[in-house]
Amino acid sequence: MMFMLTSFYKRNLKYLFFIALMPVLAYSGAMDVSYRFKHLTVEDGLSNSTVYSILQDRDGYLWFGTPNGLNRYDGYTMTVFKNNEEDSTSISSNNAGNIYLSRDGHIWIGSWGGGLEEFDPHTLKARHYIHKAGDSTSISDNRVQSLYEDEDGKMWLGTFSGGLNRLDRETGRFTVYKFDPHNPLSLSNNRVWAITGAGRDHLWVGTSNGLNLFDKRNGTFHRIYSDAEDDATLSHNVVRNLLLRDSVLWIGTIAGISRYDLRTKKFKRYLYRFIPGYRYNEYTINSICPMEDGTIWFGSGSGVYILDPQSESIKHVADDPDDPEGLNDAEIRSIFQDRSGVIWLGTKNKGLNSYISNRKLFMTFSSQNREKYQLKRKDIHAISGVTYKGREYVLFSNIYGFFKYDVQTRRLKHFPFTNINNHYRQGNFVRSIYPDPKDTGIIWLGTQKQIYQYRLRDNTFIHYELPYKTSGAVTFSTVTSILRVGDNLWFGNYQGGLNKMNPRTGRLEKQFIHSDTDTNSLSYDEVYFVERAGDDGLWIGTGAGLDYFNLKTERFKHINFGDRLIRDRRFFSIYKESDSLLWLGTEDGLIHYNAQTGHYRLYTMKDGLPDNKISFITAQDSNILWLGTEKGLSRMDIAKNEFNNFNFADGLINSEYVPNASWRTSDGTLYFGGKLGLEYITPDQAQFNVYKPPVVLNNLFIANKRVNPKNNPILSGILNSVDQISLNYDDYVFSIEFAALDYTEPENIQYAYKLDGFDTDWIYTSASRRFATYTSLPGGEYTFKVKATNGDGIWNPEIKSLRVIIIPPFWKTPVFTYSVILLLLLLLAGIYRWRTVSIHRRNRELEEMNDRLNQQIVEREKAEAENKLLHEHLLQSQTMEAIGVLAGGIAHDFNNLLTAILGNLELSRLYAGKESKISELLSAAEKACVRARGLTQQLLTFSKGGSPIIESAALQKVVRESADFTLTGSAIKCEYDIEEGLALARIDKGQISQVVQNITLNAKEAQGDKGKIYICLRNVPAGSMNFLPNPEKNYIELCIRDEGPGIDEKHIDQIFTPYFSTKDSGNGLGLAVCFSVVEKHKGVIRVDSEKGKGTTFSVYLPASEEEAVSANNNKPGGTSGDDVGRLNILLMDDDKEVGEVARGMLTQLGHNVVLVKDGQHVLEKYAESLENSTPFDLYILDLTVPGAMGGREALEALKKLDPGIKALVSSGYAHDPVMANYREFGFSGVVAKPYTFSEMRNAISALF
Repeated sequence: MMFMLTSFYKRNLKYLFFIALMPVLAYSGAMDVSYRFKHLTVEDGLSNSTVYSILQDRDGYLWFGTPNGLNRYDGYTMTVFKNNEEDSTSISSNNAGNIYLSRDGHIWIGSWGGGLEEFDPHTLKARHYIHKAGDSTSISDNRVQSLYEDEDGKMWLGTFSGGLNRLDRETGRFTVYKFDPHNPLSLSNNRVWAITGAGRDHLWVGTSNGLNLFDKRNGTFHRIYSDAEDDATLSHNVVRNLLLRDSVLWIGTIAGISRYDLRTKKFKRYLYRFIPGYRYNEYTINSICPMEDGTIWFGSGSGVYILDPQSESIKHVADDPDDPEGLNDAEIRSIFQDRSGVIWLGTKNKGLNSYISNRKLFMTFSSQNREKYQLKRKDIHAISGVTYKGREYVLFSNIYGFFKYDVQTRRLKHFPFTNINNHYRQGNFVRSIYPDPKDTGIIWLGTQKQIYQYRLRDNTFIHYELPYKTSGAVTFSTVTSILRVGDNLWFGNYQGGLNKMNPRTGRLEKQFIHSDTDTNSLSYDEVYFVERAGDDGLWIGTGAGLDYFNLKTERFKHINFGDRLIRDRRFFSIYKESDSLLWLGTEDGLIHYNAQTGHYRLYTMKDGLPDNKISFITAQDSNILWLGTEKGLSRMDIAKNEFNNFNFADGLINSEYVPNASWRTSDGTLYFGGKLGLEYITPDQAQFNVYKPPVVLNNLFIANKRVNPKNNPILSGILNSVDQISLNYDDYVFSIEFAALDYTEPENIQYAYKLDGFDTDWIYTSASRRFATYTSLPGGEYTFKVKATNGDGIWNPEIKSLRVIIIPPFWKTPVFTYSVILLLLLLLAGIYRWRTVSIHRRNRELEEMNDRLNQQIVEREKAEAENKLLHEHLLQSQTMEAIGVLAGGIAHDFNNLLTAILGNLELSRLYAGKESKISELLSAAEKACVRARGLTQQLLTFSKGGSPIIESAALQKVVRESADFTLTGSAIKCEYDIEEGLALARIDKGQISQVVQNITLNAKEAQGDKGKIYICLRNVPAGSMNFLPNPEKNYIELCIRDEGPGIDEKHIDQIFTPYFSTKDSGNGLGLAVCFSVVEKHKGVIRVDSEKGKGTTFSVYLPASEEEAVSANNNKPGGTSGDDVGRLNILLMDDDKEVGEVARGMLTQLGHNVVLVKDGQHVLEKYAESLENSTPFDLYILDLTVPGAMGGREALEALKKLDPGIKALVSSGYAHDPVMANYREFGFSGVVAKPYTFSEMRNAISALF
């Protein structure tokens, strides 16, 4: 026996030496550090304390592989998936330790005994691959230890004893590679721990006996082994993990870490510990994970090692059972960093640890003199600072007294209250600190009923006692704020209002308190801040709001902020951005107030604040504000209107912050005081969470019961994977649960949701109520929308949407209603038909036989004539369309010119005076311009911009008014023949009036102002005239016949051609306009004339299906030009002359006008007006701007920013659809070019 022991010691002496050194070498080469972790255990819903693997799917969910089920986590709730014997699509084994995400989004599960699973996270269905005895194409072992997908989409898996397997996903067949003792090119061992890629043609494979480089092309393995005595080889033959990064292969073994450089083909060892045999130990590397910052984390049996590949430095994080925020287990089995930056550690015995890698750099201010006082966890009462004789000091107070901190030397001097005042009373703390602006060596301190003067030069204090009560019987209490104005000190008191004191005499000269009978008194005796308001005033924050105090008149004015603020709420803090722009901290939120205009904006929790109570406001710079609340700190980016929120998880010790407790030093360091002490931050060194997490829809509940997507037809997969759901009317109560997948601080995430079609506005909620419930919705289609912030309160602009269809009961569907009505009508029609059909049948048969022959003859003749006419009409239409394009452009440009001319004429006439000869001449010129405007109306009528604005109207009224107007003053008489019961016409009354006037005018001129004109109106039943565009519809025929000389036959085909005329006078547009108008009304105009027998024009217009009403049923119109006051108007016109004329008109009308040339400049001026708090009351926008943004596009952009904007549209295209239907395009009114003073004034007056 002794021989055996001696022999054993001799053979293993070197190994025993290494074993003896293990405790000494345990942490050599690694620096111990501590991190703050959060923990997620079985008490939080995790299915097992051991977490072997972690991944994040495409949606953002985290998945954890454990020996007792697959876990999905959304930051709040753990959902566990296990085997269900009644569900063949459930996972086959609960021991789902190894999970892997393939490129198609599926999760592959390597179980211990259940084979391989392909799990779809959307359908929650699994496909199983298990070993089948005798089948060489099945998986070789049901215990799967490692998974990898190569570049070709093939799945590779390492087994416990079955070697390396390759799965062809298309065929479901496996190819197996095993250890062969007779083949040196085979796998080195059948237990495969790790697999990773090595280019398209190779794989690295780690086994229980060596590292292998596998050539996929020929199926051979190159084996690499360890030599314990050679540091240039593999650390150990048991290779448990592999990571290939930047041409370096990182290898985790049971004896530490190996680094293999693919370029130099050399190994290097880290944390090497000699381990005899193959047993698991505390130096075993279980997992490897690369991080965003470039470091690599290694999970071991003794905590976490963090290696920097550049410097090769190593940090060690060990478990600490005594630290509730430390690593809670030594054995780390898995490591993963999610997309929000959180690092997750899966342990063997204690579940999960999470670490926020981008934690902010808040520091707690502490003192070395801990034997005298403790600063941490003590209420800070006030903070300020001063620079005196080149040294900068931070001044603060707490229950222990007053403190002076030298920023340069970092020395802290303490003044106990007993040193400040020998008659110190318990509770008499410093609540306000104010450096004197006249003498930086003097600091004013406000306490309970007392004021002190602290002198920096000799560290002495002068005491000023306040009276217990004044003559107004108001009791003094805490001095909350101090301000020096000239030779006086003004201070606010918690109960004693606003006070003025002479610092030289210490005498209280005047007190200002609230009086119920004096509206010009202080609004409330509770004063929180006093701040300068220019040279002659003060801003006073009270328990009832904000007051302005006039130093000259000594009168107060209370600032009213409307219904958005609860009345009589406290204003705690103020920051002056400028003399007129103030930031105000209140109980109802943060206010940005423009004292000059009275405009303000209120920011609340809906905008991202953690709480509405704002205790202090401190500026980091001109764009960043820091806000103290009762739920942590908030950082506001003014330009972006975004808030970053911070709490305990970010390193803060405080949650509740107090007024007067913030300060910024010259180097940018910010100090904050709260209920638990003083903390500080250098913002330039801080890291903020900019991650914008996806929002997912977790679950659907009907009647408070979760809908299972695997057995309910409502869902084809999990709720987040579907685009719409359909619910029956009897699903009258349903809820949707949602979550934003930011794992940094999920409890701080804010949510907003709405159901389009039901909710009028966003509904805001917190992380504790992540669901929306709706009851008894009417049948129809809705869209559910939800958005969220990240953990720091920054809103993600992306919105998650779900279409919701509520199926109504069949008796409420339109189909059912129409069916019932149809059945009743059919029943009545059947009865009537049954009674009459027998009587009329025989007569109809005889009539049809007789008419059929006649009809065929007539129709053939008509068809031949109408085909010829339609061909001619088509040619005429094409010609008119080409000319119309040119005419529309000419008319538009002409209107612009007329606008400039007409406007300048009116302006000139105003300046010339009413009685001068010049005024008469200018007036005559104006009338000529107005007549010229009529010419452009005719041009526009047949241009493409002159589309008719169709309505149902009484044609006889339009015809009478137009014809009578044309014949006014003429000797010609007009006779009317109007069919009784004439149908309404589908017309544009203005354009048809122009047609009637043009034809009547031609008839008048043809007759030489004598004789008669005959006008006939009659209904044209459907089917009676086949030459009409739509013969199956009803029409109205308008005939205008004169007694003139007629038209020569050779001119008949040319009369509708623009600028053709048989007269010496006229422009030749009249009948061309008529042709264009009628054509655009989908009608027909024809002419019939014989030389010496007069001319007849026949116009056919579509009839309306509405019943005719009285032609006299007219609504009164017109607007007045009442004075609307002085408006801020933004005018846009690309024509400089027109723009200047319009600006002159508007200025003459008494308005402020800004002129820009296109829509892009409109948006820029809108933004400037908001910044300057001088918004525009009205926008007048030119419709068309060649080569730039026009009025219509500009208004669309403005409406997105402010739906309440008022705008007029202006254009030379007077008949453009936007001009005619301006309200449909968002405009408030229209003013067509050319326009006059009165037209412009009336258009504006109609809006105000």
